[in-house]
Amino acid sequence: MSGIVRGYDFDVQRIFDGDSHQTMKVLVTGATGFLGSHVVEALINRGHHVHPLVRASSDTSWLETLPNTQCQVVDLHDHRSILPALSGVDAV
Repeated sequence: MSGIVRGYDFDVQRIFDGDSHQTMKVLVTGATGFLGSHVVEALINRGHHVHPLVRASSDTSWLETLPNTQCQVVDLHDHRSILPALSGVDAV
């Protein structure tokens, strides 16, 4: 599987296999859910910096205990609240 971020092609599988020596800043949606929490864990275990997008009402207590994680509180109904969270992100 591949994707394009900031105009660069990258191999998604390399991110999860750990073949990439590049540390990435990854924005994750759904990080407080079952699947998203496992994605966050996998990314951190591979040395990436994770920035979960969360609602103000989300329980982020588990996420806040993880290294290299910085929760970004946004209102998904207001695109202007999401734009600052995208700054400097390598992958979503």
